[in-house]
Amino acid sequence: MNVWKIAGAVFFVGALIAAWQGSAAAAGGMMLAAIGCAGVVLARRSRTQTQRIAALSAEQLAAVPAEEQALAAELYEKAQRDYLAVEQARHAVKDERLARALAALQPVSARIMTYLRQHPEKIALARKFIDYYQDRAAQLAAEYQELEATGLVTLQVEETKRHIREVVASFGQVYTASFEKLLTDKLLDVDAELKVMEQTLDAEGIERVPEAQTADGASPEEQAQAGE
Repeated sequence: MNVWKIAGAVFFVGALIAAWQGSAAAAGGMMLAAIGCAGVVLARRSRTQTQRIAALSAEQLAAVPAEEQALAAELYEKAQRDYLAVEQARHAVKDERLARALAALQPVSARIMTYLRQHPEKIALARKFIDYYQDRAAQLAAEYQELEATGLVTLQVEETKRHIREVVASFGQVYTASFEKLLTDKLLDVDAELKVMEQTLDAEGIERVPEAQTADGASPEEQAQAGE
């Protein structure tokens, strides 16, 4: 556990004990210390989230055609903002169902961002993901928080919240499909290279070994030898 969380918990318990013993001054001081520790934890969490996805460097942008660099930088910055908005919303939203749905999106989004940072020339290809899907995830999360803040529990409000949860949950498939789209060229290149290798093996008379279907990864021959 984070040392500031531990310190905050200790000060909070100390404040309760002091209050129970009738020492208002000590209780107040310890409570202020606990609040200060909580502030440090929140500040560090915010800073960690901000640093989780780094901005594109000039060197990375150089891999993008000159006429597309401004757009690439703009899209990447927007993707960062929306990622952080969703990250903050999943911690702030009260409904655990929506929080889980938002949390499920974040690892895929982070991997997409990492891939785009490594291959900035693919940013334009991710435009629909950035401008539409992740944008809508952040927007729906914000709208859900607004509905929660009203405190209204009516049929229409609950139906709208349910609809938002369903749409956000369905985004998981879209996020994955968007990532796979970015990898299409790479997958095709690898597949073509493998076919050439297979042809070479066939020409050399080398039998290809199928992937073992055993739990421990051992081939049938290895299993037979182990059993002797």
